[in-house]
Amino acid sequence: MARGGTLTPKQRIFVSEYLVDLNATQAAIRAGYSAKTASWIGPQLLVKTHVVAEIEKAMANREKRTLVTADAVVAELAKIGFANMQDYLQDGFSLQDIQKLTRDQAAAIQEITIDGDKVRFKLADKRAALVDIGRHLGIFERDNKQSNPADAVAAVIAEIQANSKRTLPGDEGETA
Repeated sequence: MARGGTLTPKQRIFVSEYLVDLNATQAAIRAGYSAKTASWIGPQLLVKTHVVAEIEKAMANREKRTLVTADAVVAELAKIGFANMQDYLQDGFSLQDIQKLTRDQAAAIQEITIDGDKVRFKLADKRAALVDIGRHLGIFERDNKQSNPADAVAAVIAEIQANSKRTLPGDEGETA
């Protein structure tokens, strides 16, 4: 057991594995915790201040090494999420010269197909980009009050208990 903010060997591995996909449960499993308890242990590790501090430090080090920041990722997602088909057209329905597109416009293109004199292009998945941006901003958690998993579980349990006490039509006095 770690004392005074020192990480155990498993916690060190957890921190390293958590950076792979930001999935606490999978990181716990890969760090050697039991698969049966990983869905509980992973999130518990994320509330331990010394583990969180180590994760933040590791993320900052990775950001320095790769020069990829959260802001840069969100900006790239925004290029896709806010791309508009009208930005690629000119004079009604004719396609703009692809070589004259800006870098931001080109960033949103997923595929270009040239068949003779026909050029077709497909923009990247706008919805997925917007969902990723929303998750990053915490929009869905605030709107759905899901920021605390324990609260979500408690709400489900309360709903199940309430449903189990309902009276069925024709069963006066009997509960379901």
